[in-house]
Amino acid sequence: YRYKLVNDSLLEPVMKPHWDWSVQYVPRWLHPNTISLLGFLALFPSYILMIYYSVDMTEEVPGYVTILGVLGVYLFQFLDNLDGRQARRLGVASCAGDFLDHSLDILSLNVCAPLLCTAFAAGPNLLVVLGFMCPAATHYFTFWDRFHTREIYLGPVSMTE
Repeated sequence: YRYKLVNDSLLEPVMKPHWDWSVQYVPRWLHPNTISLLGFLALFPSYILMIYYSVDMTEEVPGYVTILGVLGVYLFQFLDNLDGRQARRLGVASCAGDFLDHSLDILSLNVCAPLLCTAFAAGPNLLVVLGFMCPAATHYFTFWDRFHTREIYLGPVSMTE
């Protein structure tokens, strides 16, 4: 299985050394798909607390919930970048792992969007609906393009940002 990525992300040059350094400390027995799943699950403690404190995304939430949300998103993004590196390190990269990783990425957007809307007390409105749809549409078009070009292109402002 071959994964071709063109990444022109503005943060990639800054973050790549951190990810490359970190993967050497991931135990070899830890499967990349487990890393993907752990990253996805890292979002849920703050998501559940945000829903508890502000089900309609308008009430203020305690500061620790927002901090937990930021940490969850960082941990998700960090582990999402480690899983592919671990797969290549162990020689277990596969179409199934790639599919799982990107499926969890899309699902995580449906968790991250409410976190962001609650942090800004955006409430239910058309802008919030568009905010939920845009990341999913971006993923859809990225992978539609991948289907036709056999590579993923990430522009200067992409998933890393």
